[in-house]
Formats: sequence, C-alpha cells, structure tokens
Amino acid sequence: MPRDQVPWETPADNQTVTLIAPELGFDIHTLQLSVRVVPPGYTDDTFHRHGEAVHYYLSGHGDQIVGEESIAVETGDLVFIPAGTAHGIKNSADGPMRVLVAEQLPGTYLQRPVIKSDSD
Repeated sequence: MPRDQVPWETPADNQTVTLIAPELGFDIHTLQLSVRVVPPGYTDDTFHRHGEAVHYYLSGHGDQIVGEESIAVETGDLVFIPAGTAHGIKNSADGPMRVLVAEQLPGTYLQRPVIKSDSD
C-alpha cells in the first residue's frame, strides 16, 4: 500500500484498521496486518491472546504489556509476542501512538495452511 494511502487515523469507534487479511480478498489464511492508532492516555482494560504477533511502533511512546512484563516502547521499537500470551498496550503520551501490527489470526496458530498442487 502506498504511504499516502495508509490510514493514519481511525474511526472514533475503532482503534484498528486492517490492511491485509483474508476478508479483504488476500490469499492469506493465518496472518493479518493492521495499523492501530492508540489514543493518548489509553490503557487496555482487557488483555487478549492469539497466535504470535509483532508490534512495530511507528510513533508515540508508552508500555507494551506481554504476560507479566511491562516493556517501555517508543518510535522504532519492535516487540515480539509469543502465541497464547496475554498482552495489551498503554499509551502514556500526549499524542496518539501508532503501531503496525502483524499477527496470526485467533485460532490459526496451531493450524497449517493447505497447499494445493495443480494436480488437485
């Protein structure tokens, strides 16, 4: 996606805009790529789990909670989240935090994609 088409702001009722996912017509079955815009002062009040994830911090600073650990993050940091690990984000900045998120979709991290050959 060209840089000028990346949705840097998200609708008021949602923090995440999906960029690549099966429901958008991509021939990909276990991965989703999205941009998350975390408002100033926001803290996840519910932690969630899914397959492996990578969070790359495009702007802002705060904390990435991974399991029992709180990791200070800022622009340019990359955090790996192991499959099945509870995690969340805290934005302690005065401005929005932007995070590029690549994650295995819930329920897919134990699955293997079916690869068909031309003879099938």
